[in-house]
Amino acid sequence: MKISKGLRKKILDLKYNEYLQYLNTSLVIGFTFIVGLIVTILTQNINLIFLKAALLALISTVIVGTIGVFSLIFKRHMVKITKEIRNPEKD
Repeated sequence: MKISKGLRKKILDLKYNEYLQYLNTSLVIGFTFIVGLIVTILTQNINLIFLKAALLALISTVIVGTIGVFSLIFKRHMVKITKEIRNPEKD
């Protein structure tokens, strides 16, 4: 079953917007986490002895790394969809 070019483009636009929303959300979560961590450290609400500091660094690395990986995945999907919109495959 063939779909029209206009309908195909609209579907790809919807997919693009979905991944754009995911990317924006992950970036906002990441920046909020980092800002919250900085504020907490600056106001000295965390007593940073070595073990706590190491654990905090490990947890922060895991969280920021996970957000970074998901952001890259979402960005890759967006680039792929953009290429599909610009160069539609011949059916």
